[in-house]
Amino acid sequence: MKQTILTIYRLLASIATLLLVIYFALDIFGIRSSALGNSVSNLLESFLSPIRGVVPSVFGIDFSPLVAILLLSVIDWLLRSLWSKDPIN
Repeated sequence: MKQTILTIYRLLASIATLLLVIYFALDIFGIRSSALGNSVSNLLESFLSPIRGVVPSVFGIDFSPLVAILLLSVIDWLLRSLWSKDPIN
């Protein structure tokens, strides 16, 4: 059961990471108001808004997606450390 939860989390975290990278790239290039940018923004806004309250923008660049990726990685590491038989992978 734990392995199944870990596998599902890793799949969802991978999808979220991909979306966060796209969001960050669109923000860097200033095209976040495109159709793709609006779609990704709508999906991620509830996840990123609490992080934005803690991490300010620097020179107009929103670093909250990078912090979110870091948080997802830490959660993955914790779950693997606690539940996995082989925490290295």
